[in-house]
Amino acid sequence: GVPNLSFAGDWSKEQKEVWNTITKWWDNFAANDVKGQRALLHDNMYSWSMDGPAPQNKEETLLWINENMKDNNDPIQTVTPMKVVVHGSTGVAHYVVQRARTDRNGKRVSETHRWTDIVIKDGGKWRFIAWQGATKVNK
Repeated sequence: GVPNLSFAGDWSKEQKEVWNTITKWWDNFAANDVKGQRALLHDNMYSWSMDGPAPQNKEETLLWINENMKDNNDPIQTVTPMKVVVHGSTGVAHYVVQRARTDRNGKRVSETHRWTDIVIKDGGKWRFIAWQGATKVNK
């Protein structure tokens, strides 16, 4: 992915670390690297995609990510921060992702993601503890 750090000129070291965690997640997703994504998730994390019926724990989240990767061929993406806030060992990132990918049927798909991710610093590493967001398939 191409991280857009044009907003990051006066960010603190911690804000940059949080943002690097977010972009690493999306780089892993583009590479279909479930192992890399697993390493970024806190054991007690919960995620909630707006098209899902309820929040999902770490293992449920990874099951769906693995399924979604079947529709994640030849991706290109741009990850753009809107706001990154850090308070102590907690970081919150609001951002947008523009993606294009080829699904399992060979159809090219363009989509826009809007996410809010919450990460915590645990054992010296930033890990996802929660997120909520939505994906819009562009027509």
